Amino acid sequence: MQKAIVILKKELKTIVISPIFLVILSTVAFIWSYVFVRSVIEFEQSIHTESILGSGDLQTIINSFLSINYIIFIFLTPIIAMKLLVEDKNNGSFNLLLFTPNSTWSIVLGKYLAGLCAILIFLLVSLAYPLGVGQSVGFDQSLTLTAYLGMFFLSLTFFSVNSLICSFVRSSFLAIILSVIANIGLLMVGDMSLMPSNNFFSELVMQVSVARHFSLLSQGAVAISSLVFFLSINFLCIYLMEKVVSLSRWK
Repeated sequence: MQKAIVILKKELKTIVISPIFLVILSTVAFIWSYVFVRSVIEFEQSIHTESILGSGDLQTIINSFLSINYIIFIFLTPIIAMKLLVEDKNNGSFNLLLFTPNSTWSIVLGKYLAGLCAILIFLLVSLAYPLGVGQSVGFDQSLTLTAYLGMFFLSLTFFSVNSLICSFVRSSFLAIILSVIANIGLLMVGDMSLMPSNNFFSELVMQVSVARHFSLLSQGAVAISSLVFFLSINFLCIYLMEKVVSLSRWK
C-alpha cells in the first residue's frame, strides 16, 4: 500500500500541475458559477419577491445545480482516466512504471486513487456553491451532502469503468469516445426496465441500475445496498485492470 501511495502522490501532482487540468477546472468552475447564479436570479424573478429564500425553494435550485454536475462528470471522468492511463502509455512513462519493482496492484491502486482525488477536487469546488448559499440562510445541508455522496460514487463508478476501457486502448480520442458512450450506457440501464418484459427481468435490471442507486442517494436515502453496489463495480473494474496491467507487464 505504501508503494501505491507513492504512485498516487506522483500521479496526482502530474495531473494537478498540468495545463489541461487547470483549464478544465477553470472552465467547469465558470459553468457552475453561471448556472448557479442564473438559477437563483430566475427563481427570484419567477416568484416576484425579494424575500430571503426558504429551505424548499433553495433545495429546488440545488437540485437544478446537481443536474448540471450529472452531465459534466459524464465527460469529465473520461478525460481524467485518459490522462492517467492512455497518455502515460503514449509518452512511455507507463511502460517505465511496469519495469519498476512496484507490483501491478500498487500501480493500479495508485492511479485509481489519483483519479479519485482529482474527482474530489472538482466535487469540492462544486460543493462550495450550495454550501455557501445554504450557510448564509441557515439551510439544512444534510440532503445536499447526501446528494453529493451519490454524485461522488456515481463519478467514481464512471471513472473506474473509464479506466478499464483506457487500459485496453492507446488512442486518446478513442478512449474518451468509448468512455463517454460507456457512461451514457450505464445511465440508460435503468430505462430498460420500462421495456415490455416479465417482472423478474424488470426487477433484475432495476437492481443493477446505476441511475436508480444514484437517485436513491441523491434523494437522501443512504441505503447500504446502493453503497455496496457502487463499491462492487469499482472493485470489479480495479480487479480487471490489474489483470490487464499484468498481461502488459509480461508482454
